[in-house]
Amino acid sequence: MDKRTNPDLFKKKFITSGKLKKFGSIFEKWCEINRDFFKKIKSSRPPINRMPWQYNERTLVGMLSGAGWMAGYCTVEEFSDQKGRRKDSSNYYGRCDLGIICKEKIFLFEAKKCQINLGKLDRRARLETKKEALAKIWHSLDKAQVEAGELRPRPRYISRFGLCFVVPRISVDKVNGRDIIKNELTEFLEKIIEKNNKGKFSAVAWYFVHDYEMTKRSGRRGREYYYPGIILIIKETLKRQVKR
Repeated sequence: MDKRTNPDLFKKKFITSGKLKKFGSIFEKWCEINRDFFKKIKSSRPPINRMPWQYNERTLVGMLSGAGWMAGYCTVEEFSDQKGRRKDSSNYYGRCDLGIICKEKIFLFEAKKCQINLGKLDRRARLETKKEALAKIWHSLDKAQVEAGELRPRPRYISRFGLCFVVPRISVDKVNGRDIIKNELTEFLEKIIEKNNKGKFSAVAWYFVHDYEMTKRSGRRGREYYYPGIILIIKETLKRQVKR
C-alpha cells in the first residue's frame, strides 16, 4: 500500500512483509473469524454484551490460533518453552503465547492487548490524544518483544515476534455523525501504516465493522463507547533478552 493513499477500513485488511510475507491467508481467516463472531453477536438472544475484541489477550490469541488452523497451518497456544539464561547460565522453562508451524519453520509469538481512546473533538486535544495512544501502543508492543526475546533463539528454524492487539474505543458523547468514527479510525490507521512503511513492522492487520451502532457498549463507569474493531501489529524480535 502506498503511504500516500488513505487506508480502506473495509477492503484491504492486512499488510505483510519479511518472514511473514506468506501469512496473508492467516490474516484473511482472522478477519473472517472476527466477522462471523460479530454476526453471531448481532443475532444472539439474549444479546451478548461484548464485542469479540473486548475479551482479554488470551481469548484474542485463541482467535488468531484458530485462523492459523483454518489457513492450513499447525498452531499451539500457551505451551512451555525454553527461555533466557539465568545468572548460572542455565535455561529455564516458561510459557509462550502462540506458536505457528510452517513446513520446517516455527514462528513464536508473545502477545499484549492495548485499549486506546479516540474521538475528542477539540483539535488540539485530539492530536495529543492520538500521540498518547500511539505511545501506549508502542510501549505494549515493546513489552511483547521483550518477552519474545526471552525465548531461547534457534536461528536456523525459529523466529520470534512481539504481537499487539490494539482495540480503539470512541466515547459516544464525542460522536455527532457516522463519518466521525470512520475519519478517526482512518486517520489513526494511517499513522500505524506510515510507521510500517518505514520497515518497523512484520505485519499489520485490521478488522472494522460497518454497523458502528451495534458496537456500542457501556464502560466500567457507565459511559458508553463504540468498539468498532481491532488492529493487529506484529514485529520481529532479533535480540536475546537475559533474565536477571
